[in-house]
Amino acid sequence: MNAIIKAPVKSNIIFQNTESAANHNAEVLGKVNFDWDVVKKQEENTSIHPENKFRELKYIKPLFDLHENGDKLKEIVLNGASYHFDPSIDHSTEQAEEDFYFNIDRGNNKTTMGNEDFIMKSIDKEVSRDLAFPIPLNWVPLIPGIAVTLIGVAKQYTLNKNGGIIPKNRMTHDCSRPRKSGLSLNLRINDDKMEERIYGMCLWRILYQIHQLHLENPGVAILLSKLDFDLAY
Repeated sequence: MNAIIKAPVKSNIIFQNTESAANHNAEVLGKVNFDWDVVKKQEENTSIHPENKFRELKYIKPLFDLHENGDKLKEIVLNGASYHFDPSIDHSTEQAEEDFYFNIDRGNNKTTMGNEDFIMKSIDKEVSRDLAFPIPLNWVPLIPGIAVTLIGVAKQYTLNKNGGIIPKNRMTHDCSRPRKSGLSLNLRINDDKMEERIYGMCLWRILYQIHQLHLENPGVAILLSKLDFDLAY
């Protein structure tokens, strides 16, 4: 907590969700033939590079060593997250290109209809936190290996300050709908390399754990918080 963290230098990328910023960012990418590896190398001291999103590895390594997936967490910190594609599933360069244009023509998930203002606010938030940046649509096909994931809106519930249940929207990436190739992103994933996922009954499981902790440690305050990975470290 007391470690002195070096602040990233200003990026050549403009993190604003505006047309002028999008045009500027396209010019920055165009100067290196849209090669993202070159951009990342040039921006190794800015917020573009994954390593600058988190505290230095030497400070958080002891925490990762306590986690069963510590090695994967270190990889995310240094190089960013990646998909575990199954190499046995054939998805050629030609199929990838067809799927790319197929998704652009199809457009976003139907759940986005009527939620345009919410989506724009969500994107503005991601851009303002240096987690995304805009470029004009006509420049997107020039990026080698690029793919398109459709936006969706999930209906959820949350609690207000009085504990009442209220509806909540959440922007999602639709990775399940098959594309022209008949494959979706999820269908191409090697499940054997994925961590075990436990869905549902989250609140019940947390309450059960709190109850058990109270039995084992009566009179001791129990603090609980939920943080995104990047905000935590």
